[in-house]
Order: sequence, then structure tokens, then C-alpha cells
Amino acid sequence: MNKVVHVPNELNALLDFSLQAITQGQFSHALEACEAALRLDANNVDVHHYLTHVYKGLNRPDLADVMMARALQLAPAHAQINYNAAVDAQARGDDNRAMLLYAQALRSQPNFADALWNYGELLRMSEHFSMAIECFERLVALGQTHYQGLWHRMAVCYSSLNRHAETLAMYDKIMSGEHDMLSNWENALYLLSQNDYAKGSDLYNDRFLCGGRNSVYQHEFAYPLWYGVFKAGATLLLHGEQGLGDELMFASMFNELLDAAQKADAQVVIACKPALVRLFANSFPQAQVLAHKVGEAPADLTGLTIDAQMAMGNLMSLYRRDVDAFAPHRVAYLLPNAERVAYYAQQIEQKTSGQRRLRVGLMWGSNPAAVSAKFMKWTAQRSIALPLLAGFADLLDKVEFVSLQNYERGAEAALVPQLNILDFSLDQADFYDTAALVANLDLVISVDTSVSHLAGGMAVETWVPLMSRPDWRHGRERETSIWYDRTRYFRQTKMGEWADVIERIHQALRARVQS
Repeated sequence: MNKVVHVPNELNALLDFSLQAITQGQFSHALEACEAALRLDANNVDVHHYLTHVYKGLNRPDLADVMMARALQLAPAHAQINYNAAVDAQARGDDNRAMLLYAQALRSQPNFADALWNYGELLRMSEHFSMAIECFERLVALGQTHYQGLWHRMAVCYSSLNRHAETLAMYDKIMSGEHDMLSNWENALYLLSQNDYAKGSDLYNDRFLCGGRNSVYQHEFAYPLWYGVFKAGATLLLHGEQGLGDELMFASMFNELLDAAQKADAQVVIACKPALVRLFANSFPQAQVLAHKVGEAPADLTGLTIDAQMAMGNLMSLYRRDVDAFAPHRVAYLLPNAERVAYYAQQIEQKTSGQRRLRVGLMWGSNPAAVSAKFMKWTAQRSIALPLLAGFADLLDKVEFVSLQNYERGAEAALVPQLNILDFSLDQADFYDTAALVANLDLVISVDTSVSHLAGGMAVETWVPLMSRPDWRHGRERETSIWYDRTRYFRQTKMGEWADVIERIHQALRARVQS
């Protein structure tokens, strides 16, 4: 709260008294002094600035906002006032306003350390990584490295910018000293995205130690943690976590686990999301499958004797410790029910009057799930507005499009009537049904969501349009999935832009029809 102008002695004394009273929390005395100062100089910037703090202390945020607005009018370029206004805006959730104010503070005072830190954080969370890293690197150049999590934030930015040497150096710096478990998590995701599954999967096993700050949770079952060796006659509880796509992907390792259990005369209980129970029971008949929702409805283990437990994601550190470990298991492991497959075959035939064309399933958007603001943003980024696919209509004489959306977004198929999409969204109770529908298709085009994992796990030809900064499991550059044998990627070349991706898919689909 530095002063802006020189004032007469009486006014100066009042300002000094006000500042001291504010510092000591004596806001009523500070208010009296500020009011006296205003009678001497009604347009004094310092008085209005001080009054913002006084009214906050007196629990009058409305008047504090009025004083802050007036202070900004009187001194629009003042670095400290812009910074304080930015902090206020950020506290009330107005991050956009805060960013504008931090930017002004830095225009006036480029080496304002606190403004660099706060602005860099907002830039990072807004995915303006190149600008964020400039703020953080300037802090380092200024010797202002005391901000908690600075190295972690820099590593995340370098990783997002594909500056791999700097990313590795930063994580080495972090891991060599005391560090937050959130850094372990980010380091794990980075290493996995770089195909370092040995180190990455070991660090990934610590994901539940972040206290939920990474939006990853498990149910704390009161059984010993299983470390990979079965005892004869023992029963292992393998429980689900994270999203539907994660559980579908981790299921690619279930057969190896179940084979090991059978050899040791042990049993496995699989606790998964309700929408997967029937599919998993059909695909893994050696296991007992129970419904399990973390935080809402944990698996009912009444009558069962459980000897050990483990979350599904830990299977990676046992069965996928290097890239070569994937190749032998890129096979169909998710098995649809034959009767349900026949049902959908009949449904499709009736809806198309028996005309057989290339059947292409479409999944254009994830279902909105309010897990966190970050997750909701991620969901929106990886989805594609269906009207962007309208150009595919020129292939209708050779292609039959089938919606794979469920009831929540299924009606969106009507937005593009020219694609003549077959809709089964009201008939999809769970993934047992979706798998049976997918089994009748020749090709699935799905954004990065659970349906792409379902189709991949069924070894159905699958094309996945990927955002420019996709999830770790897709790697950074590869054109095909390491997890699924027939899954192909179409990556964004520029963040947020789908036009080029859609055109490449359109051309590939035209070639697929001709073949």
C-alpha cells in the first residue's frame, strides 16, 4: 500500500495513522482518519486505496468495492492497486477480470513478483502455457523462487509445451528434494505419456496420496494392500476408480490377473461401476463382479471373506512395465452377449430395410459430469459438436451412421438430419447393451471417451479424434494406440481446432468405403 503522491503534513499524518491502524486491525480508528483525510483531499488515491482495506475489515465488501473502483479511476496504472483489485476479483471467482488487472500491474511494474506468480497461475490454468512459463522463468531470474509449487508449475508448463529436456530436468529437481505428492502424480502422467511405464506406473500407484487434489479417489477398504502374489485359497478384491474409460482400459489386464489367480487356486472379486457389471460378468466369468461407486455406493461385500485389496490402476505396475508388455495382450477382452448382439442386428436390419452398407458408429461427445471445473473443461475440449460432421453426408450411399450416445445426448442426432443417423440411445441401459450394438458395426468413430475404450477392448476398428494435449494413455505422437490393436488416432495440430482433424477422418472414411 505505497503512497502515490506527496501530501501536506496534516494529510500525511492522517494517512500514516490510517495505515498503522489498518496494520493493527483497528479498522474503526482507520475509518475516522480516512474520512478526515477525504475532507482535506477528496480525490486522494491513497485514501481510497486504504478505505478498501478498512471496509473489508469492517465486513462491508460493497463499500470496499466502491473504494477500489474509485482508486483505479484515480490511478489506473498503479501497480499495487491493480494487484489488490486482481486479488479481490480472483477471490470472488472472476478470474478473467483478475487476469486483466494482473496484466496491468505487470505493465506498470514488470518485476512485481506476486503479480507474476498469480498471473502465471491463472495463465497456466487457462492453458496459456507459453505465457505462464514466461512469468515463472522471470521469477527465477529475479531470484524469487520461494513460491510453493513453483517447480511443479514449471514442469507442467514445460510438459504441455513438449519441452521435454526442461520437463525432465524440472522433475529431477523436484524429486531430489522434499515434494508434494501432487508432483508425484504429474510426474507419473508425464513419464507414462513418454512410454516410461516402469517409473511412471510406480509413481502412479501413489495417486491416492494427493488428498483428492488430482480428482482421483478410491474407497478405503479395510483389507491389506495386495502386492502381486496370490496365496492359495485367498480372495482378492480388485476395485474400480476414476472414470468408466479407465475401468474399461484397466480391464485389459484382468485376464492375466485371473490366470494367475487360477494357478494359485485363488479367487478374484471385481468391484466396478454399475454400468459395467453385466459386461464384465460376461467377459470375465472366472470372477465375481459387484457394483461399486466410489464415494456413493461402495461394493456390498456382505458374506464374502476378503484377504487383500487393490485398485485397478495398480495392475499397470505388475503387467505393463514396458512397451513390449502390451503387444501380446492387444486382443479382444470385452465380450458382448450373443443374444443381445443378435437383438441389435435385427433392430438395425429393420431400421434400414435390410440394406447393408458400411456401419459406422458415431460418438461425438462425453456426458457432462460435474466432478470439477477442470474435468468439465476437459470434457468439453475433447468433444466435437455433431454439426461439424455434416460433411460426411456425401458418403451416405455407402455408409450407415449409428449413434453410440446414450439417452443424455442421444437426441442431438437430430441436429444433423442429413446424416440420417440411426438412434438407439433410449435402448442403452449400460455397456452390456452398448457392446452388443458395437459388435454389429464395422467401424467406430469416437472422441476420447469410454466408448472408444469399449470398442478398442472389443478389437473393433476404432478411430479417435484427439485434442492436441490428450490424456497420458495416448502418448504424445503415436498414430495408433498402445492399448488396443485396431485403434487409430487423428490428432489436433492446433489446440481447439477440429476442422483439420475432421477433414482427415473424412478422407480416411472415403478411402475405407472404397476399399
